[in-house]
Amino acid sequence: MGLFEYPLTVMECSLLDRRYMGLSCSEGFAHMLRLKNSCRKYKGKFVLLWHNSQLVDPEMIEIYRMILEE
Repeated sequence: MGLFEYPLTVMECSLLDRRYMGLSCSEGFAHMLRLKNSCRKYKGKFVLLWHNSQLVDPEMIEIYRMILEE
């Protein structure tokens, strides 16, 4: 079938939701960036899961945009 399966690197709610790590937006972005840079360093794939229900808050939209552009 020619399919590839990649493990999930990060999911926004695991970092930002109070039920989980409960990081602030800036802390969450910094953590995602560290993970993304580690993936680059070792030639891995950065796999991000961002729920569309989180794209209503302007700050969350900005973090999403920044992590994709980084």
